[in-house]
Amino acid sequence: MKLGLYSITYLGIWYRGPALTTEQLIDRAREYGYDGVELDGKRPHANPLDMPAARCRDLRVRAEDAGVPIYAVAANNDFSSPIPEHRESQLAYVRELIRMTSDLGAPVLRVFAAWPGVTLGSNGASYEAARRVWRIAHHEAGDGQAWDRCRSALAECARWAADHGVTLALQNHPPVIDDYDAMLRMILEVDAPSLKACFDAPLAARQGVTAMRQAAREVKGLQVLSHVGGEYERDGDGSVRGFVRHPDGSLTPEDFYLDFLRGGPVDPLVEVVRHNDQDVRSLAHLVGHVERGYADRESRRAAPPGDLAGLARVFARERRFDEALECLDAAVAAPAGPPSMPSPPKTEPIPFPVRTREPAAEWWDPSYRPDFGGLPRRRSEPLPGYQQPAAFAAPWSEERLFLDRAHVLRRLGRIEEASDAWRALAASPGRLGVMASIELAKLREHRLGDHVGALEAATRGLAAAERRRRLGRPEPSLEANLEHRLARLRRRLERRN
Repeated sequence: MKLGLYSITYLGIWYRGPALTTEQLIDRAREYGYDGVELDGKRPHANPLDMPAARCRDLRVRAEDAGVPIYAVAANNDFSSPIPEHRESQLAYVRELIRMTSDLGAPVLRVFAAWPGVTLGSNGASYEAARRVWRIAHHEAGDGQAWDRCRSALAECARWAADHGVTLALQNHPPVIDDYDAMLRMILEVDAPSLKACFDAPLAARQGVTAMRQAAREVKGLQVLSHVGGEYERDGDGSVRGFVRHPDGSLTPEDFYLDFLRGGPVDPLVEVVRHNDQDVRSLAHLVGHVERGYADRESRRAAPPGDLAGLARVFARERRFDEALECLDAAVAAPAGPPSMPSPPKTEPIPFPVRTREPAAEWWDPSYRPDFGGLPRRRSEPLPGYQQPAAFAAPWSEERLFLDRAHVLRRLGRIEEASDAWRALAASPGRLGVMASIELAKLREHRLGDHVGALEAATRGLAAAERRRRLGRPEPSLEANLEHRLARLRRRLERRN
């Protein structure tokens, strides 16, 4: 699971202050340590009217360069309207959002079945007027007709999404979808592989769900995105209070835990308390171990390189880059020894899903069975060997240590040294060499002002990526990054000349 920043947080309508630009939002997500960003599909962040393909590519590269890729876009759509012109304009809006989502490289588009919208005033956003308009429009038509209109529109959008390689994530958000049961029912009725779920657990709690674990089990297999939100205020003493907004617009303090203790069974908490007790004891032992073996420079000399590399990452998260570099230098200088993590377990070779020939038959043999293509048959069990990805069990290699060292040098502002480090890594075979070429091009272009050098690095990186593609190991996102970078650098050099 990864934690992302949803751009509605900085849309400028639910707090006092201006909205952030999309570029500022990306920088904020990187500063706060998020894994990615989700763009709200309206102005000022990501309305498709303002997002031609070139703009999408620029934002995609910027987000990936910052280490916070755009993992989703959020639509604010209403397919329930009995007014055909309104509903068809919403279909056009979502179709453009699907195109935009694909151009941004995001795999998921969050959608509603219905949504009244908000009105904007001098005091920010409000739900009340928009909800009154929505109720008036639906007064004469029944709930069943609204459901049918939403189902039909979602089915149409699912076909467009499949064409663009995008997955729609239907949120359990009212109206029409009044709880997670309705969300699941709608997904099943549409019956399209490109329509999945965005299960909002806090919203489900407000919709009356008390058996949250059971709800999560029922959504299992459909969940591709989740939203968690709230409204918060900082008091004069610096403390932060959370609030729950009710349908009438009123706010009450957020107190889910105490509400559960007052009204729910406490037996399920026994295991939670026992688990937390074990966590606290383990943490105390771990703190003692770190104090004895890693607190000063001398004790670190005997530490395994993998431990030093992990400690360097902790220091880097705390912006203690000098100490992070110290740890990495010690890890690089450490004598070679056994890997700090076990090798991945051996597994049986992975069989191809479809047996196309007898083992001994060659293509010229009369007994050879031709392969007519088509989809491989489904397996009831996952293929062996995919249970534990090798990346999780990979030891800290010298290349990984130098990779982290190059990142830390850049964050320390030692740009020339970082450039030398990335240049050395760019000579590495495989994907690492391509990624290092991109980092070297970024440093030369943005920090050293060496556009010719940046062009050379990007050209070498693209050649390495093309070699990998010819070997059957394509890197489409890296190739797209390099092609876009090369085009921009050539334009700059042409203008200069």
